[in-house]
Amino acid sequence: MAANKINVGWLTPNRACNNRCSWCYAKSTNFNDKILGLELAEKLINLLKELGVETVIILGGEPTLYKHLPDLIKKIINAGIQPAVVSNGRRFADFNYAKTIANTGINSVGFSIKGANKQQYLELTGRDGYDEMMRGRHNLDKLGVETEFSVTLVNGIIESMEELVDSLIKEKVKKISWDIGSPILTKNGAEAINIADPITLARAIENLYKIMEKSCMEYDIFLNIPLCLLPDYVLKGLRDNNRAMSCCQIQTKSGVIFDQEGRVLPCNAFCDYPIGKFGVDFNDAKSFQKFWDSEEMKRLEKTLIRYPSKLCSKCDWWEICGGGCPIKWMYWDPKKFIKGRR
Repeated sequence: MAANKINVGWLTPNRACNNRCSWCYAKSTNFNDKILGLELAEKLINLLKELGVETVIILGGEPTLYKHLPDLIKKIINAGIQPAVVSNGRRFADFNYAKTIANTGINSVGFSIKGANKQQYLELTGRDGYDEMMRGRHNLDKLGVETEFSVTLVNGIIESMEELVDSLIKEKVKKISWDIGSPILTKNGAEAINIADPITLARAIENLYKIMEKSCMEYDIFLNIPLCLLPDYVLKGLRDNNRAMSCCQIQTKSGVIFDQEGRVLPCNAFCDYPIGKFGVDFNDAKSFQKFWDSEEMKRLEKTLIRYPSKLCSKCDWWEICGGGCPIKWMYWDPKKFIKGRR
C-alpha cells in the first residue's frame, strides 16, 4: 500500500457518551470528561489546513456532548475545510440544539444507527434512544441539514439487517453506509463483545449484499475483512458499482487522528496508544511531515501493516485488501480464517 497524501483529519473533542454500546472503542477511556480546548482545536485545524486536508470529521465519544461543538464546526468552516460530524443523533431531538448546529453552516450530519427498532436499540446501547434519534433526524431535515446514516455490523444487527433496511426505507432514507465491527483494545488486550468473527461477517456481508441490491437504496460497505472470504460475485458486484471501500488510514496513510489532548492516534481503536503529540513532536505542517515520515513511524507501520498470513504475501489483491483490519488479528488467529483466493 503506497503512502497517500493526507486528505482527511479526525478530531475527537471528547470521550463522554450518552450510549453504552458494548463494542465501542471509547470504552477503554471510561468515557472520561477530558475535552479539547478551543485554543488547541484552532491550532490543530490550522495544522490540518497547512497539510491540505479537505475534510475534518468530528467524532467521540458523542460529539454533541462537547460544549464547544458549534464553535469547532465554525472554525473548521472558516479554515476552508469541509466539516463532518458523526453522532448517535439523540441530542438533535431537542429542536433548539438542532437549530444551533444548523446555524453553524454545516451541510450534513452523520447518524450512526445502533438498532433496527426501539427494543434492539435499548438492548445494544443500554439506552432508550431510538425515538430520539429519529426525532433528531426529522428536526435537522426541517432545518435543511442533510442526515447520512451509517450502521456497524455487530451481533444483533446482523440478524436484523432486513428489518433495519425496511425501517429506513419507510423513513425515506436514501443511502446507508455499512461498517464492519472489529475488536476493541483495552488495557487487558483485545476484546470482542458482540463482534462476529471474520467468517461470520463474510456470510453477513453476502446476505447484506442481496438485501441492499433488492432494496434499490444507495449504499456502500467498508470491507475490513480479508477479501478472499467473500464470494466472487459479491466482491465483483460491489466493486463494479463502486460500493466497496477497503484499507483504512493506517494502511494508506491518507488520514490523521487527533484526540482531545492533541495526541496522534493510529486509529480510534488505539485510544490509549498515542504515537505523537502536538507541541511535543511537531507544531506545524513541516515538523509534522518530518514526524510522519520518520524512521520511528516506519517501524510502527511495519508492526501494524504486515501479512497476517503467508497466503497474503502471494496475493495480487494485497494492495486493495491489506489482510483486513489489523486489530482483528490481535484477537483471532488469521491461520484459522484466511484461506487465500480460490
